[in-house]
Order: sequence, then C-alpha cells, then structure tokens
Amino acid sequence: PFIIVLYTTKTNLKIMFDYKITAYNKLGKVQEVENLFCAPDEIDDVMYTMSEQYGYAEAFDTMNTHVGEYGERPLSLGERKYF
Repeated sequence: PFIIVLYTTKTNLKIMFDYKITAYNKLGKVQEVENLFCAPDEIDDVMYTMSEQYGYAEAFDTMNTHVGEYGERPLSLGERKYF
C-alpha cells in the first residue's frame, strides 16, 4: 500500500496595491489626499475615518478605477457614473 502525506501551509501573504483616497467637505472641496500602498481590505478604514472627519471620501487605484467611497457625496461633485 501507498501512504500519501499532504502538507498544508498557511501564509499571511497579502497582495498590495497603490490607492489614492480623496476626502471632500460638504461643499465638494478637497480637504485631504492620502496615497496608500496597502491591501484592498485596508483602504476601508482610512476612507471611513476621512469621511467621518470631512463628510465624504472616495478611493481610486492606479488605473483610475473607482474602488470605494464612504459618506454622502456632495452635489457639487455630480453623480457618480459606474461603467
């Protein structure tokens, strides 16, 4: 008979990306811009904190793809178009 031994390993390897998070006040004026190199699940905390402080925050990756937002989008920024 043959004995098969399987080894499993767990890694904490995270895939990291560059993001640009911009915070706006209620009038749609830029209040803060943060450039981050992090895992996708880590930008939510930063966006949430910035939206709590300023009113609205949104994030884009290096390909200018919208990857998230928190808060109430100011009317002066116009309606977000999702393609």
